[in-house]
Formats: sequence, structure tokens, C-alpha cells
Amino acid sequence: MNEIITIDCNACSVPIQMETVWKKPLLSTSNLFRLPWEVYPFKDITIIRQHLKLIGTHLQIIEAKNDYEAILPLKACLKVCAVFFVLRGSIKFFGNSTEEQNQILSSCFSLIYFPYGRTDLTLPPGLHNFLIVSLEYDWPLSFPNIADTFYPLIECWKKNFPSVFVLPFCETPFKLKRILVKIRRIAILDFKESLDILIYISNCIKLYHEQNTSKSLVSERELLKIGKKLLIYLQENYMIDERCRLALVAQQFGISTFILQRSCNIIYGTTFFQLLTQIRIEKSCKLLEHTKMEINQIAIEVGYANPSAFGKSFKRIKNLSASRYRKNQTGNGD
Repeated sequence: MNEIITIDCNACSVPIQMETVWKKPLLSTSNLFRLPWEVYPFKDITIIRQHLKLIGTHLQIIEAKNDYEAILPLKACLKVCAVFFVLRGSIKFFGNSTEEQNQILSSCFSLIYFPYGRTDLTLPPGLHNFLIVSLEYDWPLSFPNIADTFYPLIECWKKNFPSVFVLPFCETPFKLKRILVKIRRIAILDFKESLDILIYISNCIKLYHEQNTSKSLVSERELLKIGKKLLIYLQENYMIDERCRLALVAQQFGISTFILQRSCNIIYGTTFFQLLTQIRIEKSCKLLEHTKMEINQIAIEVGYANPSAFGKSFKRIKNLSASRYRKNQTGNGD
């Protein structure tokens, strides 16, 4: 059975031994399709999983328990979009970049672009429960009446974007919770039940579009005002990471994270975190050109707690390292 997204067993230096069991583990609070569980006993986190591959999609329930902050290592076997449900617990951030920190609490859902390869979800201590519905390329996300909502995912797919891209998370409405119950209770014993699953998934995508459409009734003039206000705010606060969290900025502006993200997309053609990164890198360029500060110190000065993350961001945007940039501009290396 070919999987689209799976658990990366090689996440530890010593590969773990996955165990398949039919008896419901004590950790489990839900089940999917009366299937066996896979148990992954990582050092810092215990993960259990059920999954099912259907035509055009791959569904899985992932549950995790960790006493300390830990990593849930996911591996995409091809670039893919997925409907991602946080049923219990929370996610600190997707991916390895601390610049994308944004606490995601249950109960909520989103659509996410996963690139080929490994993507880490950082989880705070606790119990966590996720439903991931992977969508193969031919799923209809580009119909004219819904294209605006899913445009970023479609572009990521077309351009083979190398990083995770997460659309704004929405609260899970009661109507959707009923659909999730139906999905988990289907036994998949015949063709009709397989078709029902695909219909339920389509309804989940439709509800996501409806949620965002109802939240996006903001004029372009208002979005422009938000965009200008945001640019000023980030230019004044880019060096203090705690003040540059998406949820916190949206709360201070008195708007939803979706409206803030939409403003960035329409006014600047980018995401909130990409805009913040661009500002930080431009500020770092000035320090590289006009000061003799060490690069690690510059990273901290522009808001990066992790110099390695700064180095990756700088190279991604400028196509060369910070030290090479300084040498090119000043004729002097570190």
C-alpha cells in the first residue's frame, strides 16, 4: 500500500522499530475504520497511527503523547496538499524554522501544502490527536468559485515550493464535527462507502472555503490600510520575536489571522511570515554593510534566536550566505 504522508522512522539517530497491534492502545481516544494501530515508541514521544489509502486520498489518525516539547516527524512521499484537523492538543509550529511559530490549538482545521521529504511538527507537552487527509494532485482546488481561497496552495504545488505552507486555521464548526464522526465510523466494506468518504472530504474542503469567505468580507481599501499598518508595525518590532507572532499581531489589530494573512497576500503578494523575514533580512543587510558586528550577533539583533535559522533565511532570499554578502559589499569577510 503506497502512502502519501507517513511517520519518518529515521527521525532518531538510531532507527526505531514500529509495532503493529490490533488491540486498541491505552493512548488512543479514537479510531479510524476498524484498522490496526501502528505504534512508534520514540525516545521523547510515543506516536500511534491508523491509516487507509483510497483512490485520490490517504487518511490517517495520528495520536501522540509527550511529557516535554517534542517533534512529530512526518514524511511526504511526494508533494501533496492535505486537510489537517487538530482534534485534541496543539501544535507549536510546522517545519524547522522558528520564524513560523504560531500556537495552533484544537479544535480547528486547515489546508496545508507539504513538500516532498520530511516536515517536523513541534508539539508542546500533552496528548495530541490529528486527522490528516492527503489529497493527490487531481483534487479540484482550482475551480473559479473557490480558487481565491486555495490559490497559495496551487502556486506552491506548481512551483515545487520547498517549505510547508499553511493556510489560516479555522474553528471546526458543528456541521464539520458531524462529518468527522461519519468518516471515522465508515467500515469501507464496499464501493459506496469508499465514495461516501470522498464526498465527506469534499464537504470538508467546501466548509473551509465557506468559513474563509464569510471572514473575508473586507474591502480592498480596508485591506490596504491593514497592510500599511502591518508594515509599520513589523518595521518597528521585527527585532522582538514575541511581538511578531501572527495571532498576537492579529489580536492587537482587532482582526482575524485570516484577514491579516489575506492583507499580506493581496498587498504584498506574500505571507505574514515571509514579509517579516524579508524585513529582517533587509535590516541585517544594512548591519552587514555598515557595521563590524559578528553575524551571530546580527542574527540576534534582527530577531532570530537561532543563528542557523537566520543563515538559512538569508541564503534563501539573497541566494548567498551572509558572510559572502558582506564580503561582496565591503571587500572584507568575517
